[in-house]
Amino acid sequence: MTNTSTTTATAAVATTPTPTPKPIRGPAPYALTDLHLIPTTVPRIIQKTSTNNMEEWAKGVPEDQYLAREDRLAETAFSSEGRLVTWVLVPKPGADATEAYKAGHPGVGGVGGAFVEDGVEEENLERILGALETFERPGLVARTEGNEEGVKDVSTMSIASVYVPSKYRHHGYGHLMM
Repeated sequence: MTNTSTTTATAAVATTPTPTPKPIRGPAPYALTDLHLIPTTVPRIIQKTSTNNMEEWAKGVPEDQYLAREDRLAETAFSSEGRLVTWVLVPKPGADATEAYKAGHPGVGGVGGAFVEDGVEEENLERILGALETFERPGLVARTEGNEEGVKDVSTMSIASVYVPSKYRHHGYGHLMM
């Protein structure tokens, strides 16, 4: 009887996994000392913070639907009456983009100069380097010393969200906001 089956040997090829490339950092648009975190109630500025965070939090959702969702959330009992506060990380008055950033970004495209607190022009809105939302919430503090022994009602803040647009990441802006 003749064996007609054949055996095929395959050589194992060692492969090295391709590392995931890290985002290009590049020079920071602003030095950390040239930035501050300010609260805003300007609707167009708050809307810009929402459109900024869409790149991570609303993948595939149309902008009008996402913004309608954000508006509705802001109207809930938990968020209304000033309990939800939007903060923006922006350049201080008199600040300008770093020389290294300007050298690598001719025309700078909105980044450069100080943020105008009520300015809704696109150039000004591009100076928003990050945003933070906080909720004011009731809290209790136990006191055991001095004249204020017992439990005291206090107002506390909790972090709702922190966001830095991808083009401004890896410069310590999120860390600075916290």
